[in-house]
Amino acid sequence: MKALRPLSIIVIVLLSVSCASMRTSQSQYVEAEVHVRQRNYLAAAAIIEESKGKTYQEKERVLYYLDLGMLYHYAGKYEESNSALSEAEYGIEELYTQSISKAIGSGLLNDNALDYDGEVYEDLYINIFKSLNYIALDDTESALVEVRRVNNKLNLLQDKYNLMYDQYSRSSESSKAVVPKVINEFHNDALARYIGCVLYRNMGDWDDARIDRGLIKESYLSQPELYPFPAPSPPDASPAEGHELPVNFFVFTGQSPNKVATTYYINSQHDMITFSSLEQNSGDYLYQMTGLTAMYVPGIEAGFHIKFQFPRMENRSVPVNNIRVYADDSLIADLGLTEDMEHIAQRTFSKELPLTVGKTVTRALIKGIVKEAADQAIDKEIEGSGLGLLKSIFDIATDVAVDATENADLRVSNFFPAQAYTGEAYLSPGTYNFRIEYYNSGHLLFIDSKENMEINKDNSIIESFFIF
Repeated sequence: MKALRPLSIIVIVLLSVSCASMRTSQSQYVEAEVHVRQRNYLAAAAIIEESKGKTYQEKERVLYYLDLGMLYHYAGKYEESNSALSEAEYGIEELYTQSISKAIGSGLLNDNALDYDGEVYEDLYINIFKSLNYIALDDTESALVEVRRVNNKLNLLQDKYNLMYDQYSRSSESSKAVVPKVINEFHNDALARYIGCVLYRNMGDWDDARIDRGLIKESYLSQPELYPFPAPSPPDASPAEGHELPVNFFVFTGQSPNKVATTYYINSQHDMITFSSLEQNSGDYLYQMTGLTAMYVPGIEAGFHIKFQFPRMENRSVPVNNIRVYADDSLIADLGLTEDMEHIAQRTFSKELPLTVGKTVTRALIKGIVKEAADQAIDKEIEGSGLGLLKSIFDIATDVAVDATENADLRVSNFFPAQAYTGEAYLSPGTYNFRIEYYNSGHLLFIDSKENMEINKDNSIIESFFIF
C-alpha cells in the first residue's frame, strides 16, 4: 500500500533520532546541588566532570565549561576556573555566526539538537568572574582586560541581535511568522564599572577611576528597566586622605534562573477544537495542567493534533535583603545591591524569545500539516480495506513521535549567582577577622567568616558568596 509509506517513513525517522538529542537533561544538577548547599564545591565540580560525555554531550560543551568554571571559582581554584570559563567563552565566540541559522538547522527536530551557544548574560558574566579570578591571583592588568571585555561585548550586542534577526528574516520561517526586530537596552554594566573603578584606583589611575565611577551612576539613570532599584554608594575614585585604606567587598547570593517549559496542545474532535496547556513545576520538573478551552468549529474532523513547547526563565528564591560586614566584631559596612543578575538574565532572555516562539510555532505547524496530509492520503487508500486498526496505530505512533521532537530547549548554566552586593570601608593596614552576615528581614541566614585577612595597599578586595 503505497499510501502508507509517507507515514511509515515519518515514524521511522522521528523514532530513530536519539531522545537525548531532543530533550534537555538536567539530572546532573540533582546531586551536584546537594554539595553546593554544603559549600563543598569541589565535590560538585567532580559530579559535573563525571557527566561529561553523558548529560553534557559535545553540543553542550559551552554549558559544561560554564558550570565547571563557576564551581571552581567558588572553590577558590582560580586558575582552573579561568581555564574553564575561557573554554566556554571560546565556544560562544565560535558559535556566534551560527546563532540563528538555528531557524534552519533545527529543521524537523528542535533547538536541543543544536550546539548550546550561551545566553547573553552568561557571555557577559564569564568576564566578571574571570576578572575576580585574576584579582584573587593578584593580576590586576588581566582583571582589567576582562572588565573591558564586558563593556566591549555590550557595545556589540546590538550587532548580534541584528545578525540574528537578519538570519531569521532570510530563513523560510520568516514567511510564516513575523517577529519584531530585537532592540538592545543593555549598554552599560554597573558591576563591571564598579570593579573597573576599584582596580583603576588601586593602580593610581585616577582619571579612569573617575570615568568608571561616573558610568556606575549612569548605569542606573539610563537603564531603569535593568536596574529598578536605588543605586548603591559608588567607590571613591581616589582614596581619602589619611593612613586608612579603602577595602571593597563583592558579595554574591542565590543562584541564577533556570529554564522551565510551558506546553500547549491543539486537538480536534468532530466540529470541535480543544486547547490545553501544561506548565512545568521548577521544583521537581513535573507538569501540571493549567487550563483547557474548547472552540466550536463546524465541519472540522477529529484527529488533528499539534504540540507547541516554549521555554521560560523562572527565578529561584533569593531571600537575602541585607548584608552586614564586621571587622573584628565592629560593624564596618552595610552592603548595597549593585546588580540584580537574575533580573538581567530575564530581560536579556526575553529579547530573543520572540525569535524562539516564531521558529517553534512554524516548525510545529509544518509537522502537524505534513502529518495531517499523510493521514488523509492513507484514509483514502485504506477505505473499505479493513485496515482501520493499523491506521489507528500509525496515528498514535506519529502523534507520539512528533510530540517527542517538540521539546523546549531548557539548557542554561546552573551556578551563576542571582544578585551582587558591594560596599566600601576604610581600615588601617593590618590583619583582620571579617564576618559577613546575610539577613532576610532581620533574620540571620548565614555567616561567612574570613579570618586572618591581611589588608594592605595591594590587597583591598574581598569576595564572599552565599549560593543556595
